[in-house]
Amino acid sequence: MAKSNQFSDGRGVGAIIKITLEVLILILDFLLVKYRIFRNQKLHGRRLDMDVAMILCQDNPEIMWNGFRLANMMLEGMEEVTIFLNGPSVQYEGLSSEKFPLKDLAKVFTLSEGTLLA
Repeated sequence: MAKSNQFSDGRGVGAIIKITLEVLILILDFLLVKYRIFRNQKLHGRRLDMDVAMILCQDNPEIMWNGFRLANMMLEGMEEVTIFLNGPSVQYEGLSSEKFPLKDLAKVFTLSEGTLLA
């Protein structure tokens, strides 16, 4: 009996690994920004507000979902966060689903004074 390289939803192992790596890169970028803020606060003894711009250019709902989640987390600790939707990501409302509620996350982002550009 041969082993299958696909998950029950039809995605192959390579696609899952790619998505996982893209999410890890988003998380590492966020942690790096947090570290730089912490280091500057410690060095200068004052709070450093930072403006952040994110560019989303994906039609994968899971990656967009993590991008919006990351942006919402950044809004909690930073002055200003902007998301620029480019290419296929402009259609995020059509990609929204019960599993990946992109519309809800975008609404929370804009109501929290984040800037959403397309």
